Amino acid sequence: MDNKVLVKIYVPKFEREFEMYIYVGKKIGDVIVLFSRMLADLSKDYYQYENELLYNKNTGEKYDVLATIKKTNIRNGTELVFI
Repeated sequence: MDNKVLVKIYVPKFEREFEMYIYVGKKIGDVIVLFSRMLADLSKDYYQYENELLYNKNTGEKYDVLATIKKTNIRNGTELVFI
């Protein structure tokens, strides 16, 4: 499992938390798009993507959409916020 990390993603809009495996080679922007599609599917298209970003829940750091997971401090167990 060296090529994936398990993270927790909190979504304040739904007051829910999800656990998700993310490939370390993926860009943050790609992860946001994939996660947005998943939320739309789960909410039966109630959710609409509105340029949300990923933040570190503990430090408040905003992640650059062009950075890959490998180049960030995101590791197994990292808690993220999707706003």
